[in-house]
Amino acid sequence: MNLKKTILILVLYFIANCIFAQNCRNFHKENCKTSTFYDYKYYGQSRSAVMIANQTVQHKAVFYGRKDYQIIFCTESNHYPVHFVVKNIENDIVLYDNIIDDYVESIGFTIDYTQSLLFEITVIADEENQYYNMENRICLGMQIVWRRIGSLGFYAGQF
Repeated sequence: MNLKKTILILVLYFIANCIFAQNCRNFHKENCKTSTFYDYKYYGQSRSAVMIANQTVQHKAVFYGRKDYQIIFCTESNHYPVHFVVKNIENDIVLYDNIIDDYVESIGFTIDYTQSLLFEITVIADEENQYYNMENRICLGMQIVWRRIGSLGFYAGQF
């Protein structure tokens, strides 16, 4: 009887650990915030994902014209750096690579006309880092916010 209780407790412990460790849904909504969002709106193509260090994932998103966007990347327990490359899907041209800005975790830009962009994202870890092990997964958030721009290049509501 005592053995059954011990096994049950161990099973419940491992199940709870897996559930809480891998629950990454809406991670970006709670953890990828900045004080400059006051006039921005949440964009539905924001995502969270469970990742393995040093493995690249891709995310495609459509960005509509005449809008300013901000994109912020964050990880649980602040595992950095996060390397991301932004490409134009139509011609595979690299529009931005954050390696040139020492792996900055956020960018802002204006889109003049609707276009699809591809994000290639990697949480970087060296071999000595404990998060290099494939069994250790990292929750990554990609928060996208937007606001309309005015006809003179200023955002709506500025004046």
